[in-house]
Amino acid sequence: MMRRHIALVVLMAAPALAHAAGTPLDGNYGNKDGCTYARTGDSSGADDFFLLTKEALTTSVASCEIKTIGKTSGDTTNVTFSCQAEGEDSGGDIAGKVIRTGKDAVKVTMDDGSSYGPYKRCK
Repeated sequence: MMRRHIALVVLMAAPALAHAAGTPLDGNYGNKDGCTYARTGDSSGADDFFLLTKEALTTSVASCEIKTIGKTSGDTTNVTFSCQAEGEDSGGDIAGKVIRTGKDAVKVTMDDGSSYGPYKRCK
């Protein structure tokens, strides 16, 4: 059975998006399946799915809306996520960081102990 990936439609304030320019949130990042989804909207149903956009972090088991984009210091941007695991109600806000690990790569760490990446920029 193919796992359904949840696409988030997020309306964010223009200042928050403008603040993302030039930070690790300057494009889409993911693994092969996540980048394919970003380009086409088609999900392969893979269990190893990751996509980070300016609006959300989506994995095969959770969707996390980016609620706020905080201060950037060096290669690290503070972010607040609001996550929902597949089939569950919102789990509340989680503080995290998006860290540039190379010219075209980022990783994500969250205060709940979750860590993702590094993942390359989608082409």
